[in-house]
Amino acid sequence: MREQPPNIRTATQEDVPAIAAIVLELGWFSSVNEPHIRRQLDMCNADKSHTLLVAENNHGKVCGYIAVHWLPYLILPGSEGFVSEMFVLKNERQRGYGRALIEAVKELATEKGCVRLALLNSRNRPSYEREYYRRLGWTERPEMADFVYPLGIE
Repeated sequence: MREQPPNIRTATQEDVPAIAAIVLELGWFSSVNEPHIRRQLDMCNADKSHTLLVAENNHGKVCGYIAVHWLPYLILPGSEGFVSEMFVLKNERQRGYGRALIEAVKELATEKGCVRLALLNSRNRPSYEREYYRRLGWTERPEMADFVYPLGIE
């Protein structure tokens, strides 16, 4: 029997343990914990400038999430949706969760009148990760430089 498409919905505080498990499984962010994620989720849900969605499997288990920020630009004819995070549990990858999350964000962006979506993916990550986004229709902008200014808080 073929598995149904993932259920995509807005993240709630009840999803914090599952989101924390996804983040901690990556092994990149050892300082992230449930209280931190609870605070950040509260800030994301405080207004309509952020959206955090989760992808559930057929049994209601959260297998992935995506965070998008809606950024107005004076120089563009509409806003930009900036995808800051999208992660799926390792043992749940290649089952359509990432694609379903991206599609949901594309629909929201269209509803909000956005002219584009953007995201960053580290060049230090395996090239297949960047290829994943290309297959979904994203274009890498080689002419852009990515700068950060560390404020000493990590």
